[in-house]
Amino acid sequence: MFEELAEELVAELMHGFAGPARPHSLKGALHRWSMIQVSQTIPTGVGETVYRSHEDGHLITFAQADSPGLEIAVGSRFLPAPRSLDSMLIMPGKLAELLTGGQIKPMYHRVRALNPHQRLSILFFADIDPDRCEPWVSEGADAAACKAHVLTNAARFGMPGFGLE
Repeated sequence: MFEELAEELVAELMHGFAGPARPHSLKGALHRWSMIQVSQTIPTGVGETVYRSHEDGHLITFAQADSPGLEIAVGSRFLPAPRSLDSMLIMPGKLAELLTGGQIKPMYHRVRALNPHQRLSILFFADIDPDRCEPWVSEGADAAACKAHVLTNAARFGMPGFGLE
């Protein structure tokens, strides 16, 4: 379900940047280069930063949690992310920036413990097959950098060989 939704969203984004002349089928392009993660965090104290400010590095991340705590960087401040159990937040990552020549910026975020109880979240990290990772704009984007980013991002998250089997 996440993969199909991500494919449709990414195809629409690509079409918006690259124009109608570019074929925009990404069917299967995310399959081996994306992952789902269920994360349980148990804070040691209310107010602590569970995950420091970061961007996920992927093309896009879908995020949903059962309690508040995700905060989005807006300038030099962090604001609570919109949250609903019947919706997901979609956050662009570094790969979106690379594909668009910097027109889409990564969404920096952090997670803070806002209550003493565990926080459960589901995350879907979507990337494009490096061999199909062509920039969406003609200026300011580099196909080799996009491909290299996808290949090294998997290793960054402790998954050497991810997608290569």
